[in-house]
Amino acid sequence: MTRGVAARGRGRLWRLLVVCLFFGVAAGGFLYGPALAADLFHGERSFEMTKRKLRALRSFALFRSRGDTAVLRWGEPPGKTRAKKPPAN
Repeated sequence: MTRGVAARGRGRLWRLLVVCLFFGVAAGGFLYGPALAADLFHGERSFEMTKRKLRALRSFALFRSRGDTAVLRWGEPPGKTRAKKPPAN
């Protein structure tokens, strides 16, 4: 049995996608690799600064300050709000 034309085309597409991804990762490593290696070996602490920035961005996105607890946690349903009862006076 022979494969159809569409199956051959999909095979070529996947092969082309894998090759392009490989060359993209290789080009990224070629361009950014020396800078990352220099940061790691010379102690410029760019990874630690990035980690701090991402932590600050995450706390901002969750509307939290340092001492606050999380408003919502992953997987929890949002809390139900109830109207306050008017005073009995």
